[in-house]
Amino acid sequence: MARSYYEDKPHDEDDLAIYAYGAEKYIAVRLELAAIVLLSLFVGRFLETIVFFAAFIPLRRFAGGYHAKDNLRCFLGFLMIYTINLMILFVTPIELIGVLLLPFAFISAFLVLWLAPLPDKNKPFTQDQIKGLRRKSVKLLAVQTMIIALFSLITIIFGSRMIVPINIWLFSFSVEVPFIFLGFALGQLSASGSLVATKIKNYTSDREVNSKV
Repeated sequence: MARSYYEDKPHDEDDLAIYAYGAEKYIAVRLELAAIVLLSLFVGRFLETIVFFAAFIPLRRFAGGYHAKDNLRCFLGFLMIYTINLMILFVTPIELIGVLLLPFAFISAFLVLWLAPLPDKNKPFTQDQIKGLRRKSVKLLAVQTMIIALFSLITIIFGSRMIVPINIWLFSFSVEVPFIFLGFALGQLSASGSLVATKIKNYTSDREVNSKV
């Protein structure tokens, strides 16, 4: 893919490595998302996973966070994050979701306002990028937090009555709406939690460099 694009347009020789890396990253990210979606279908948490991505991906993009050294570590790290969130979805009683949404949102807001945007050693930001990403991450945080506050209110009012039966051709199942709301809050919380992991990683890396000086 990179070679084909490179040969179609006049570029410096050094650009080929950049195109190759971009193509590799493009394919890797989509394979990671496809694997997670397939897993979500297998465990019956597809809708919760979609809203998890809807909160996680944009906030992660603007706020920064942990970047692994290679695609395999990136996938394994994200798979671990997703597995932890699946466990929370499975063990949380539906009656507690309305109470948990706002605390999750407040924790996310604190971390984003404190740390974002936070560059990783493997993906640094320029000063201009930091200013722009700060504004975008705060605006997105405000929108997501208002959505979660609305979800919390709705869940507290209607509670377990928000179980919607779905019949599609030969398939019949129930959608537990509060868990979809929880998936969104967990996506925001996971993106903000990535900032903490990055803060620790950068601090440890700096200490190792200073110890060698």
